[in-house]
Amino acid sequence: MNRAILPAAAVLAVTCGALAQSGPISLSFDEPVLDRWMYPFSGTPGTRVNASTFGALGIDGFDDRDAQFIVGFDTAGDIPAGQGAGAYRVVSARVTAVIDNNLQFVYDDTQDPVESFFDTADPEYVEDATPGRPLEIYATGYRSGFTILSWQETTFFGGPPVIPPAQGNRTAYAALYNDVDDVVDLSNNVAERTEVTPLAIGQTDGVAAGELVPAETVFTFDINTCATGASAFFDASFDAGRVNLTITSLHSALMGSTEFPSFFTKENAISPILGYAPQLEITVIAVGDADLTGDGSLDLFDFLAFQNAFDAGEPLADFDGNCRLDIFDFLEFQNAFDGG
Repeated sequence: MNRAILPAAAVLAVTCGALAQSGPISLSFDEPVLDRWMYPFSGTPGTRVNASTFGALGIDGFDDRDAQFIVGFDTAGDIPAGQGAGAYRVVSARVTAVIDNNLQFVYDDTQDPVESFFDTADPEYVEDATPGRPLEIYATGYRSGFTILSWQETTFFGGPPVIPPAQGNRTAYAALYNDVDDVVDLSNNVAERTEVTPLAIGQTDGVAAGELVPAETVFTFDINTCATGASAFFDASFDAGRVNLTITSLHSALMGSTEFPSFFTKENAISPILGYAPQLEITVIAVGDADLTGDGSLDLFDFLAFQNAFDAGEPLADFDGNCRLDIFDFLEFQNAFDGG
């Protein structure tokens, strides 16, 4: 990543001025407004005390990502909705989820290639280099006429399946946003032999990779805001005023296996007591907002804040939004500053 020192002339040219935007907006949600175990045979949608994630690879009628866990957070109260695509830039985002089953699955902190999920007799099969399967988080897409806001945790699972009993019909699913209006269902990426990259892989400091995960282990998902589709997903989410994310994994549940993760939901009685409900921490800034100190004025301190963020390689300084720090970010910041 390139680094540059702000030209002295630019610093001397700083002038103060009023600003409509409020600078970086940092939010912390202790629990989601909705969380749903998205599984075709759930008899209690939206009210379960836990939600597991697992796959059903190679079984006709079932999505590869059979049991998914959707968590949603309302942002409209703090990040003004209805501003259109490209109104905000995500500086950082982290989802936290807590495991509620004990020593049932092995911690894997790396992405596994899609070929490692193929049948061992498949000529393209490759052996997984690490034990276990990772926990992954994706954007959320919708079908059957539902949208980010109209889909709720009690919404029915799906309509007529592509393949009975349930394949390809869930009303909300793990997704890739090629564009705001171009959303791809990733629930069957193994059958489609398509490599997909999650927004984040779940990480924990409490367990070494390759070891069994105890109950109450906290997993964090630090969203890669430069991942394919992340920008379009957040554009759609902020415009609507809600961020819905989908946690999945491809652990096997065949032959009665229970070697897969299960998470606390907000409905669990101990979640509000111990803080075990899924949580979101997110920081955004309006595109073109040069008030990096968030004090409502433009002055020398905003230049210093930009310089410090740039030197530290922080996303806050990525003013042109291309996930690289270079002279063009300085120019974008200078233009935003001069434009007030």
